[in-house]
Amino acid sequence: MNPSRWRAAALTLMFLLAGCTSSVTPLHEAARSGNTEVVRSYVQAKRNLDPRWDEPSHGLEGNYARLIGLTPLMLAARYGQLEVAKLLVEGGADIYAQANTQLPGKPMTAFDFAVQEGHFGIAEYLWKKSDGVRLGTRLADQIASACRASCKEGAGTDAGSNLALFLISIAPDEIAGAGVGAAACYSPQPLDLLAFVEKYSARPPRNTLHCMVSETVRRQRPLAERQAVLTWMLDHGANVNGLVYGWTPLMSTATAQDIDTAKLLVARGADPNLSGTYLPPIAAAANSCVNVTSADAVDAHIDAQLAMVQYLAPLSDKKVYASQEVLKKADLMGRCCARQPQAASQRRICEVFGL
Repeated sequence: MNPSRWRAAALTLMFLLAGCTSSVTPLHEAARSGNTEVVRSYVQAKRNLDPRWDEPSHGLEGNYARLIGLTPLMLAARYGQLEVAKLLVEGGADIYAQANTQLPGKPMTAFDFAVQEGHFGIAEYLWKKSDGVRLGTRLADQIASACRASCKEGAGTDAGSNLALFLISIAPDEIAGAGVGAAACYSPQPLDLLAFVEKYSARPPRNTLHCMVSETVRRQRPLAERQAVLTWMLDHGANVNGLVYGWTPLMSTATAQDIDTAKLLVARGADPNLSGTYLPPIAAAANSCVNVTSADAVDAHIDAQLAMVQYLAPLSDKKVYASQEVLKKADLMGRCCARQPQAASQRRICEVFGL
């Protein structure tokens, strides 16, 4: 059976199984199936266009997270019914309504359903009808997913034919950069992906570096490959001091004790005194404790911390990183330096901070 027909049949079965215990309405069914006559009759009668329907549970308990609070507009978006979506929106349906996905902090709107299912026309229509802000809470993740799939030669080459390029075009710079950066992180050919975006995006994002300097990617990709990608991003306008969730790339690199990447970032202008909403990079590097059983213990993690601290110390302002404000904020570091027994490397770290 054709996959789209299979999905339609499955949803119809779910409606039937829901029976009288479900709040499903004829409007939901019309939105799913594309029955514009029924939808138009609801609009003309000024009936409620935002009734809610909870997707029925099925399978083993705990194996399936059902969607709660689906509106007809969400079903129209999910099943690619553009004319129905237009009738509902023009009739006054709430384009900002959210369905509960049962994942904390990840509700879904009709726009999200359209993007998830690849219904470009509906996604574009809903975005144009929106305020350009409230439908964009998932844009970074959506760009990352769409770009991994279609930021490559052979795919559409403009925002009218390529979902990833469309999403990049509507996203603010930081979000577009975060999405493209994340796509590159997990692409088998990150440089090709970045080159595609640079070539075909009307507004190439200032690719953020944060994903490529993360500890997870550090463990997955060789240093040479990561540095090649970071260099490409920097050469094409990435902000070496850009903040994501209050962190700069150098802060993340220092925390991971990735000294080779730290040197690359510093050489390209990373500011070792920026602390965002966290700590200066040198303090971020030192702000974790390792338990040792004796003062002469040797621990590779502490040695890596020490190497990063010693590299950053002459580049950093001691009045900043050893200030009472920073030391108070870095309470873990205070405990590290008060703990006994203390390895020699830990003692040397503490001395850099005057502790």
